[in-house]
Amino acid sequence: MKKSVKIIFKAILTPLLVILLILLILPLFFKDPLMLKVKREVNENVNAEIDFDNFSISLISHFPKLSLKLNELKVIGIDEFAGDTIISLKSFKVIFNPISLLSKEGPEINSLIFDRPEISLVVLESGKSNWDIIKESDKNIEQEPDESKESGALKLRLRRFEIRDADIEYEDIPSNMSASLINLNFHMSGKLGTENTIVDLNAIADK
Repeated sequence: MKKSVKIIFKAILTPLLVILLILLILPLFFKDPLMLKVKREVNENVNAEIDFDNFSISLISHFPKLSLKLNELKVIGIDEFAGDTIISLKSFKVIFNPISLLSKEGPEINSLIFDRPEISLVVLESGKSNWDIIKESDKNIEQEPDESKESGALKLRLRRFEIRDADIEYEDIPSNMSASLINLNFHMSGKLGTENTIVDLNAIADK
């Protein structure tokens, strides 16, 4: 009987260990190609230069949830804002349940964390703002409203959102107005969805 239990235990444990080993090794083999592809795809869709030093993908640290972390992320302006750093982050981390991507209720994001962001927002005399970096789609193509798409709009469930030690500066040149927040810490937890929202907010800053 004991021998049978050992055989069954070994039969179950061995494939689990192999899976865990694969989850640990895969990112090492595909990390560089994935990083280059992500950078290329992101920069093709923005009017800015976005870069980061490295990233990590793991199913181990928050199993069975998946975690994605970008380190030393920077968004640098172009044209009128060439060379200006709009946003820099020590790290950006998202933790989510991959199974929820198949759910009718929408993806479930357990944590969204911005660590030590430095943000510089500027509005020029012309009225152009440096954070308006998303490339516009073709406005000449008129599309009729699709009721089926509206009914199937993206749903998202966010459990926790956190900003750690942020420095934010804002300058509006036409209005001769400026403001800043130093060492801002913001924490939101609860349930943030498209139908029901119940959250607990907490924010503090030095000035």
